[in-house]
Amino acid sequence: MSTLNKIDTVKNDIKLRIFKKEILPGQFVSERGIAREYNISRGTARKALIELHNQEIFSIVPSKGYKVNPRRTDPILIENGFDKKIEKVLGKAQSTKISIISKNEDIS
Repeated sequence: MSTLNKIDTVKNDIKLRIFKKEILPGQFVSERGIAREYNISRGTARKALIELHNQEIFSIVPSKGYKVNPRRTDPILIENGFDKKIEKVLGKAQSTKISIISKNEDIS
């Protein structure tokens, strides 16, 4: 498998794990840990994590690693070239707290 395919495989798997909440916002991942887990070189792990940092999925924290950002942007939109905040796509009301009408309230 070429290095480029490894990078894409690792990126896509990490994004999927974040989406499935296996990796949570605020958690740290390290180049060494990713390299060990995916059986790749540390340089390849670094390239994958930097690409995810460029997509605003991670923040780089010196001497600590890569911190998962709160999910503000849909990774599927990013992957397809639509780098928009969720609130811009759905509207501000849907991205923040949405009021729910109780069964007893009159909705007319």
